[in-house]
Amino acid sequence: MPNIAFLNEVIPDRKIIDLEHIRNKQEPQGTDNKKRKVVSMYRLKELAENTILTDKYTLVYIELPKFTKELDEIEPNNILEGFFYCFRHMKMFENKPQKLKQPIWTRLFNAAQFAAMNKHEQLKYINEMNTARDIRNQIDYAREQGIEQGKSLGKAEGKAEEQQTIARNLKRMGIDSATIAESTRLPIEEIEKL
Repeated sequence: MPNIAFLNEVIPDRKIIDLEHIRNKQEPQGTDNKKRKVVSMYRLKELAENTILTDKYTLVYIELPKFTKELDEIEPNNILEGFFYCFRHMKMFENKPQKLKQPIWTRLFNAAQFAAMNKHEQLKYINEMNTARDIRNQIDYAREQGIEQGKSLGKAEGKAEEQQTIARNLKRMGIDSATIAESTRLPIEEIEKL
């Protein structure tokens, strides 16, 4: 079974504690392994007044040794059973099983691989990820700047073409080049070539 610290990293919004061997409740004789109760939920109760302390605090007790389903018995969208299977068999995996295709499994296996690294490997990995993110950000920024420059250049070229079209039309109307140059701000040499 994975260590509790790893589970708390993977599921940061929940606090997981190890309560191994806290219960001695026996399953009834002849209970099918596939139907054994894996998850039990408890609330704190004040015994003398027989009142629930709070509905905001629930203990969820998961007995992974009782979870005996194999991977091919788990429905693809049953995330809970997928987690049970993964946590129970995590040490045996070298790679993520093909059946676990959703992004949550990739995140889980990436976290497990990171947790299995020693501190030096973790620092190296973090530095490599930061470098990769920096490069990606630089590429994205350069792309955005290129798009902006392209738009500016396109606008300038479009404006220049528009001025040339106006100059051609004015030239056809017989207006002198000096007046056209003054109106369009094009050089007289360019107007003469039109």
